Amino acid sequence: MPQMLSGLKSINTEIWSATRLDGINTLRLYFEVIIPMMKFTFLTCAILLSLGVIKAYDIVLAMTNGGPGQSTWVPAYYTI
Repeated sequence: MPQMLSGLKSINTEIWSATRLDGINTLRLYFEVIIPMMKFTFLTCAILLSLGVIKAYDIVLAMTNGGPGQSTWVPAYYTI
């Protein structure tokens, strides 16, 4: 997703340099610096993906006319 890449690019390069100078390994860098700084990016992506799932209801219903049994039900169907 381009949102994730833009979230990574928004992290200041001085933070990357400071963590390398402090001797933080890659795993700690991700869990203690990168992921907390990108929490709003993750939230935005989750909201956009959820909206995409909800909008898929009419397409699935129009193409399959409900399908055999309950095989083509999508999460948006349960909101009705």
